[in-house]
Amino acid sequence: MKRYKLLDILPETLTTQFDFIASYTAPGAESSVNYTIFDTALFVQELEQHFTDREIRLGDTTPTADLLALFTRWKNSRSDSYARRAYALSVKYEPLENYDRIEHKEGSTELEHGETIERTHDNTDTRSYTDYNEETVRSGSETDASGIFGVNSAATTPVPADTDTRTYNDVTDSRDITGSISDAHSGTITDAHTGIDTTTDGYDLRAHGNIGVMTAAQMLEEDKKLAAYDLALVAICDFIDRYTFYAEGIDL
Repeated sequence: MKRYKLLDILPETLTTQFDFIASYTAPGAESSVNYTIFDTALFVQELEQHFTDREIRLGDTTPTADLLALFTRWKNSRSDSYARRAYALSVKYEPLENYDRIEHKEGSTELEHGETIERTHDNTDTRSYTDYNEETVRSGSETDASGIFGVNSAATTPVPADTDTRTYNDVTDSRDITGSISDAHSGTITDAHTGIDTTTDGYDLRAHGNIGVMTAAQMLEEDKKLAAYDLALVAICDFIDRYTFYAEGIDL
């Protein structure tokens, strides 16, 4: 093993060798999303600005290839952790809302019938008639002939066996009604109700907004603090602190 200045063993041509891309599948999502934690340009920039005095111990013959292999192993081991952090930062934040609750309800309501309704009848309906008169006058005659032929009937001119004739000469039928007719009602009708009515219901309720514990300005300030959180720098420092040491450090 040999000590090397970290900047001295970087590849001569830098493209995407130190890109750190992590994949994460959010709960309930059908597919994963790739998050770029940092790229090669930012990684090298941080080395040049803050870690010029860092050294690393690698093999004697191919330090650049060993450094790239070490970086690959590190990012594979830390991918899940940083992917979750990147996802948390990517979730939409509503700066003017600090309250969001969803309620789901399922249930049923039962109404049992056990009441009895009674209706009592005790009344009399009376229809009164005073000098009510109705007359029918009939005049004229009616003749009824039987359909049985007599023995003296000719073949072409039948003679009825029997003929009845009734004559009406101004026959008058009249009816006079005086008095009243009464219909008396009494007794009790009982309606008994039994059984159970069941109603099933449910709902989804979402309540969200600002409950008033923070002003809009305070919430926007908190949002700025979240935006200032530099996940890329945290990841770069994670790698540097784990595998490198100061030039004047103890030779392990």
